[in-house]
Amino acid sequence: MQGPKGSRGRRGPRGITGKKGSSGSRGKKGRRGMRGIMGPPGAKGDQGIMGPTGQKGEQGIMGPPGHNGKQGIMGNTGSKGNQGVMGSPGPKGNQGFMGPPGSKGELGVMGASGPKGKQGTLGPKGSKGEQGNEGTPGPKGKQGIMGPKGLKGDKKRIGVPGPRGTPGPKAKPGESFSPPTVVISPMKKTITLTQNAVFQCMSAEIPSQVSRGWGRTALP
Repeated sequence: MQGPKGSRGRRGPRGITGKKGSSGSRGKKGRRGMRGIMGPPGAKGDQGIMGPTGQKGEQGIMGPPGHNGKQGIMGNTGSKGNQGVMGSPGPKGNQGFMGPPGSKGELGVMGASGPKGKQGTLGPKGSKGEQGNEGTPGPKGKQGIMGPKGLKGDKKRIGVPGPRGTPGPKAKPGESFSPPTVVISPMKKTITLTQNAVFQCMSAEIPSQVSRGWGRTALP
């Protein structure tokens, strides 16, 4: 019967790397891609400052006056002041105190309003206001289609590979395969009813591997 295969020998040293071939000449540059589509216009700028107000137009022709309202009720006449004592025809005396004014009469009913007058002529147009600030730029447009790829450069020859390394030494043949050998110790043992018996089991096999086991037996 053939034994197991021996372990693989060590790998030999690597051979010297060959010189790197010179790089090929660079291909011609491809054509420039087409320009991308223009992005949407930016947001509208803020409104400019309003210009000065134009000159006031001429006043329209006033309509005819409305009908007179009814006159309010006249208030009571105030009481007359006492007359001063008449002096001799000498210098003019001081004027007497004026009596208190009478109470105000009630307000009369307001008359109906007259018809609306015609609209006046429109005044001249005011000067144009200053231009507002420029709005923010719109988003960037999409990238254009990529141009065709340039021609590939000439490939140079590959360098000569280095010499092959020396093979490692051959492994020694392994030992022949054998079934395991089992040893039980002790083979026999006499005990009393109150004691326990301990047995030790050992096995050896090829490839080398040793197994040990212990067993404890007690009487019922």
